[in-house]
Amino acid sequence: RFRFTTMLRRPSRLTRAVAKAKAAKSTLARSALVEPWHAEWPEGARWMAAGLTQTANEKGRLLPGLHKLDVERDWLLHAPATFSEHLRLKHHALDASREATLRSADATHGGDSLPAQREVLDMVLEHLPRRFPRSFSLDGRRLRVHVEGAGCEYDVDEWREMRPLELAGLLLQEDLVLMRAEPGGAHRVQAAFVVFSFGRVLERVGMDLEQVHADVNRFPSDLRKPVGRFFDKLSASAPAWRTNFGLTWSPSLVPTPDRYPHRASYAPEATHNTPGKWMMARIGEVGVGRAVWLKVEYQTVRRLRGASDHALFTVRTYVDPLHTLLHVPAAARLLAQNMRNAAQGDFKHYLGIDDEEVRGAILAYLDSMHESGGGGGGPRAQQATR
Repeated sequence: RFRFTTMLRRPSRLTRAVAKAKAAKSTLARSALVEPWHAEWPEGARWMAAGLTQTANEKGRLLPGLHKLDVERDWLLHAPATFSEHLRLKHHALDASREATLRSADATHGGDSLPAQREVLDMVLEHLPRRFPRSFSLDGRRLRVHVEGAGCEYDVDEWREMRPLELAGLLLQEDLVLMRAEPGGAHRVQAAFVVFSFGRVLERVGMDLEQVHADVNRFPSDLRKPVGRFFDKLSASAPAWRTNFGLTWSPSLVPTPDRYPHRASYAPEATHNTPGKWMMARIGEVGVGRAVWLKVEYQTVRRLRGASDHALFTVRTYVDPLHTLLHVPAAARLLAQNMRNAAQGDFKHYLGIDDEEVRGAILAYLDSMHESGGGGGGPRAQQATR
């Protein structure tokens, strides 16, 4: 009887340990988002520095990396200093090609996403004035933006009828993607307003999750089942967030041909067959710190309460030159660890670090920054940033 009672009590210790781990993650998330962050530090590195970005384990297996989302505090990340520039880029994308930026699959794949789009707009209008009262105010049905360089006023009812997702996107620095659950269990991109995080919006709207990630090595083997289970169980009361990282070769916040020179669909013609040589030539010209850029995406997922067959996926994109990690050596160390883990599997091809010479140059640079402890970096780091 004593042994049986003791065994019954053991799970409570495990429960306490799990709760403690969750609380620690919540504290890390809070510090990553609200602790003082100097202007010259790379914004996207805060999750990396806090140890909250892990793309693959030591064997190269991809990880979902999902965490519980504090909606009130962390759902939308508004930065007044960069808001007007992001808004300018969104307007430019709409003017250049509306259907390649703002798109729904209602006509091609069935369904009616307008109720879900309106619900998204209502969520945004309810959240922004309360969370960021200095930047947004709602007076009846008129929404005012008070950000310097982007001040304007919107008649909500004019937009809510037929263009709700567009207005929601113009109020945010995030990209917006609406996923719809189908009777067979697939989750399909039903509508999207995307400028920063990825390109080819026109062809991706209407795709299911596996089709969207067709170019991602190891997605079918490592992530298809856990991601599918996550969306199946996702509820309006349990939203989630995650971050990921990538290495790009362009400072542009919007997709450009030289963002990923190792991917044929993006790369300039000259780099299709010899991306490694192109990368090393670029490194030789300007150094690792100015040739390579860290791209981080902060992603949230929320099930809608009204249009409950839809889930809202938000993506906030950050792009910073690698040399700015000199100010955050912990992020440099953890980025190197992530790269080494990813290099154990096929995902290295997706990241563009399958070329050993390229990967070695970037890792040597990151190791040098970590060894120096920050500041001006070690001799190799200083040489690379010149």
